[in-house]
Amino acid sequence: MSVEQYIQEFEQIQIQSGLEEEPGHTMARILGGLNPSIAEKAELQPYWIFEDVCELAINVDRHSKNKKLFFLF
Repeated sequence: MSVEQYIQEFEQIQIQSGLEEEPGHTMARILGGLNPSIAEKAELQPYWIFEDVCELAINVDRHSKNKKLFFLF
């Protein structure tokens, strides 16, 4: 599952469940479900809101995929 798919599913489940929690808990839960290498890199960057965490995770994932493609050539 891609990071984008994971975030979409995470948000859908959150809406369907009606779960209300502290923003910090939501950010920790989404980071906890990511691939550990992506989560570690995303956690090293500053973030303040849920959307920041999602954007960071997507960017880290894209960067790592581009890096892998670069080394294939």
